[in-house]
Amino acid sequence: MYTEREKREEKTKKLVPFITTSIMQDLTWAILLIPLWWILGIRFFIFHFLSLWVFVKLLIVKHRDKDKFIFPSECYFLMAFITLYVASFFINLVNIPLFRASASLYNLSFWIAGLLIILVIYNSIDKESILRFLKSFQFFGIVCSLFVLSAHAFWIFTHKYLSVKSLLYWLLPDRFIELVKSKALLLLSSLELGIVGRDKLFQKPFPRSPGFNVYSAALGITMVFMIVMTLAYYKTRKKRSSMPFILFLESVALILSLSRMSILAVGAAWLIVFSVVNINKSSYRIIIASVSACIVILLILVPPKKIGRTFLEFRDESTTSRVKLYKITFKQSLKKPIFGYGFKPRTEEVPIPVGSHSTYIGVIYKTGFLGLFAIILFWISILRRWWVQRKSLSDNGILRPIWFYSGIALIGGYFWMAVEDLDAPPIVAFFYFIIIGIILSLNKMKEVHKET
Repeated sequence: MYTEREKREEKTKKLVPFITTSIMQDLTWAILLIPLWWILGIRFFIFHFLSLWVFVKLLIVKHRDKDKFIFPSECYFLMAFITLYVASFFINLVNIPLFRASASLYNLSFWIAGLLIILVIYNSIDKESILRFLKSFQFFGIVCSLFVLSAHAFWIFTHKYLSVKSLLYWLLPDRFIELVKSKALLLLSSLELGIVGRDKLFQKPFPRSPGFNVYSAALGITMVFMIVMTLAYYKTRKKRSSMPFILFLESVALILSLSRMSILAVGAAWLIVFSVVNINKSSYRIIIASVSACIVILLILVPPKKIGRTFLEFRDESTTSRVKLYKITFKQSLKKPIFGYGFKPRTEEVPIPVGSHSTYIGVIYKTGFLGLFAIILFWISILRRWWVQRKSLSDNGILRPIWFYSGIALIGGYFWMAVEDLDAPPIVAFFYFIIIGIILSLNKMKEVHKET
């Protein structure tokens, strides 16, 4: 740990992000500078690089201070999954086309970067940095919401769709760009920046913005994270006058993402966490009874088939293509159930790679049921750590709200991953692994936290 003199010296240094800043400040800057990463066109790799950068800084600091490096037990399951992924990749390497091999290694890099982020936060975060860190979520939530609202306002006034080319796009040779357009559409989304694009709502054209993300479904879960962590930030403060307006902006951006699962995920996760907190209180029974009565009345007034049809027709093309993709993926996965295929191939049957649009199904396809078993154990271990902290943090006015809202983000992410890939959208993965790191660190922070 720093001495008081070292702390004063640190404050007098010239602030140079990622150079003279602390590790937690580096992560804060990584969030605050997301619009810059976006316009530069480096969003597809910058979070991986920064994860490695802060991890190396952590090792240097630990060595310098002769401080112990702590490896959370939950991370062993993530390491096991990464090991199985690598094994599956090399077992199948001879059958993997070059570009699909590159794509698979890119997917793998998300999990490695996630492991590094968790380790960095667990070994760096403290009582002084957590509130400043939470404020960066609130700030980015405002910026992202205003960006999305501006994109839709542009469409309303012009009825035109808009995209721009990133700085990196102009620097790369034309031959490489053409190759990316034909072989790497996910990379292309980081080079050609969609601001407001075309989609369909109940079979009618409707604008849809991805925000600073690679696609709009990723915007949905990003806004879920921003909403709950903004709440966590304000619940630790006395002044909350600006909270309703900021939450309104973030909620509108969530709705405009048109991500059905993101909206359902935050609602379901909120109900689950609320139930955990109030499981022995009479108010919980009253609320459950009220919700149950409303559901029964709704089913009487509106036939279940009509509800289901409306939900499916909300974005019919997306629903149909996903169902077809899942069937193909699962059918092929059963042919290699142990280690999987090691990558996601492109076929003529569906427009996107087999194994996409579901983290769980994608894991089965790439790493077999062994990989699924490892990653499920990892998610369960994180959930267990979150669960056992509920009593020890019950009387802590700072950490208790963070526990509550990070739990909503965690469980909401579990739902979202059923229909989306965690190892594809960089911003989503970065935020999610940060939240996991915070969850694992809560009890550790409590040991040194004294409320003023």
